Amino acid sequence: MASSQSTVRAQIHVPIEIAIEILSRLPVISLLRFKSVCKTWYALIKTPHFISKHLTLSTLNPSPTFSSLLVSTSNTNTNHSSLLHLNHPFHDHTALDFPFLTEWKYFCTVGSCNGLFCFYYECEYPVILCNPATRDFRRISNDVWWDHTNVAFGFGFHPSANDYKLIRIVSWVCTFDETFFVQTDMYEMGSDKWRGIEAKMPSVSGKEVVDAVEYQISGCCTSAFLNGVFYWEATVSVTDEVIVVSFDMDNEVFQIIRTPHCLGGLRVQELFPLTGFVQLKDKLCLIDYHDERCLDVWVLDENERCWTNQFKIGSFPRIENLATRGEFWRVRLVGCMKNGDLIVEVLLEPGEGIFLYDPKNHETKNLLAFDQVRHPCHICLYTETLVPI
Repeated sequence: MASSQSTVRAQIHVPIEIAIEILSRLPVISLLRFKSVCKTWYALIKTPHFISKHLTLSTLNPSPTFSSLLVSTSNTNTNHSSLLHLNHPFHDHTALDFPFLTEWKYFCTVGSCNGLFCFYYECEYPVILCNPATRDFRRISNDVWWDHTNVAFGFGFHPSANDYKLIRIVSWVCTFDETFFVQTDMYEMGSDKWRGIEAKMPSVSGKEVVDAVEYQISGCCTSAFLNGVFYWEATVSVTDEVIVVSFDMDNEVFQIIRTPHCLGGLRVQELFPLTGFVQLKDKLCLIDYHDERCLDVWVLDENERCWTNQFKIGSFPRIENLATRGEFWRVRLVGCMKNGDLIVEVLLEPGEGIFLYDPKNHETKNLLAFDQVRHPCHICLYTETLVPI
């Protein structure tokens, strides 16, 4: 009986079109196993058409099942960095294994796009591109000099070129008059090469600056990428005013975007970030942290001309109850789930907690307790894909 059932199964033929429709809706972990089913499925799952279809369905799927979090932190026991994957419904986390994790004590997440992540440590180390779902990674040479005072990055997908690109902005200060000088380079994953960018930084007044610029772009972890445009925070050298600098990959032009009026005046970085980027439902948002525990969310319109105060969060009652009263702690908005829940990171020395917050019902759900993640850490919203490195 068992032999006849095996024979029947072997004779069942699924048309390739139906197989594609079924397989392209499955998680990456299942597809990696199914590559061993037969040579046809192995070849199918590796094709650019299938990878593209799976990417589209994964990113557009409203189900929270396709959403997860990636947390980078330092491991105090091994003195190495750690990369934790929290898959929905976030009951547990998995520690990912990459060779560069044992080489670095800690690293910055430069950016993420379509399931690919870009990591950076220090100037003498290469930049890392990796796909946590497939465990593939690539080391990119990072030939910058030690005397540069600041390096900012941005990572994203360029639809017109059908390629993933990494932009690097290196700035240094002239000791004579304390003006900033900038060098900009672009790495293209398809060619595996860096090239210089001729685009000049505009001045705060809107005029193009030939040599020195009037502001300094923030570090590598403060960039955002949306619809082919990179965004960074920058600080005007004379006034300490916070502005937003953007770079359009299509025309390779920098622009300056004024921040909301509430952020005017002196904005020197203190114990916690006074501002920060986050992407909420395909909108670029700037977060104004009034203090350690209250924040305003400002949304940039499609014409990049106006900021609207989307909503305010004055308190997180459940988080306040979990945090030890009287000790220093602060919140940081990380991102937004597909169902609208906000991902909130809470720093409570010496650890960090991660929570989901429903802005409609004001409900909070604990994802990682304070003793599970050490400070500092970086959290990214993540959708698993098959995109190759």
